Amino acid sequence: MEYIVVSDLDGTLLDDNFQLSNFTKLVIKKLSNRGIRFVIATGRHYRDVLKFQKELGINFFSITSNGSKIYNSLGNLIFSCNFLSDICIKLQKIRIFDKEIYTHIYKNNKWYINGVLVKTNQIDINNIPISLDVKNRNIFSSNVSKIYFTSMNKKKIKILEKEIRNNFKDKVNTTYSSPLCLEIMPNKISKGFALKFLSNYLRFHLKKCISFGNSLNDQEMLDISGKAYIMNNSDEDLKKSLPHLKCIKNNFDDGVARFLVNFFNI
Repeated sequence: MEYIVVSDLDGTLLDDNFQLSNFTKLVIKKLSNRGIRFVIATGRHYRDVLKFQKELGINFFSITSNGSKIYNSLGNLIFSCNFLSDICIKLQKIRIFDKEIYTHIYKNNKWYINGVLVKTNQIDINNIPISLDVKNRNIFSSNVSKIYFTSMNKKKIKILEKEIRNNFKDKVNTTYSSPLCLEIMPNKISKGFALKFLSNYLRFHLKKCISFGNSLNDQEMLDISGKAYIMNNSDEDLKKSLPHLKCIKNNFDDGVARFLVNFFNI
């Protein structure tokens, strides 16, 4: 079986403006035309992935919400894992009144920040209300696949991570998509878990997987892939955790696409 290509989005496949370059789109289309399967693996919500699928004009499998949701090439949900209700409520209340930390919630096909529904991808984070009635947050007690916390205060994010690890232990999985973004998923859920699921679902061996990433939430996925590469612009903690992996060009230099051109002789 041919190789399967799996790529993260932000900081990896996308440029610094969070866009697909024309060169990257051309390369991926050529891969698809050659019958090479392409998979997106992202911490983003699936609704964000749909935008890039439309731009590329091809259908692909998608690992979203850091592995909590997996969709097939037709956009059908083939795997889903949500938080247990009690854990979900506790996580959402843990920093809801801290004005330096934003609480993000992925519930079904919607995305909320501090309880406010996000209606567009263009977010003015400074206009998101902070003071909310905690009693009303029970509406987010079910069907939540991912909760994450963002802040410009790195020290506070680290303290929050330690608190969550101590209080929830093996009930959740924590990781970072950037140094200022702490991501929480149900226990054992990760991009790596999702990739293993897909390998069984599509019946391909992980040694035939070529994966690309740049942040700690990519770590397990990269570690289990037959071939894996990290971006030159990757988080330093990721580089330290996987010192045996080769760095390729930066995301803003079309690093993934240029590697694929050479590897597959496109």
